[in-house]
Amino acid sequence: MGPYIRSLLSKLVFGFSLGCAFLPETSSAESAAIVMSDVCEDPAAVFDHRWASDTAGATTVFYMADNGTVYRISEGNGALGNFEDLYVFAHGAPGTINNMGYEAFAQHLENAHPAIPNSVSFGVCYSAIGPNSLLKRVNVQYGGLVNRLSGGVVACALTGNGDRRLANAEYRIRVGHSDDERYKRIVDNIHAKWAENYPGTETSYADYCRASLNPFDAGRLRDFMETVFDEFSVANPEPNSTDYLELVALNIDGEPLTVCGQDPAGRGRVDCP
Repeated sequence: MGPYIRSLLSKLVFGFSLGCAFLPETSSAESAAIVMSDVCEDPAAVFDHRWASDTAGATTVFYMADNGTVYRISEGNGALGNFEDLYVFAHGAPGTINNMGYEAFAQHLENAHPAIPNSVSFGVCYSAIGPNSLLKRVNVQYGGLVNRLSGGVVACALTGNGDRRLANAEYRIRVGHSDDERYKRIVDNIHAKWAENYPGTETSYADYCRASLNPFDAGRLRDFMETVFDEFSVANPEPNSTDYLELVALNIDGEPLTVCGQDPAGRGRVDCP
């Protein structure tokens, strides 16, 4: 099993990056999403961002490089610091988010967003596992004053419960599948397609994407994300389906995310794990 299939399975088969029901904090234009270099590893971050766009109005997306530099992918000139509600999408493991530790990420986030955000929602596996979770570290970085943070104690997944529409999906942990064999077959097909040539080129999806990161090319990465969504959201017939949205539909049940912060539910402070 290669690194791509492991990362995709960790987000999809065992649940995407967040834990408790990942409900949008707001539907205003004050929301923005952040993706990281693992946007080149599989389609997960592309569909995560599209989900945040559909459910929370997070149409603006930024890229945080491995050195912490933040670039705007979306057209326009507004900085990350202009947005009050943030959605962060990356692969995670206990103690790490993508290619950096929690402390480094928290510092980089504050550098790019000096003002205290209203909310930070993580589509990052294991981001809520204590005793020093990613949620806690980010909140500490902002003096414990973030209103709401959310993330999963284990791996998490966009869960459609039979519905492939992202606008109706929720992020949940400990997700099951309505058809395990079909699920794995689609994951295998996505893996295979990701290694094939990106449309109009003779290089793989991963290599084409990486070429847009160093040096950073917002237009190329923006077009890449649009193409990935289009290419991997086609309702292909079995047994050759590469429909990521069908994976979302096949994800069922699960448990909600961990939520914490200064006043995440209007009932006072909830300590982060």
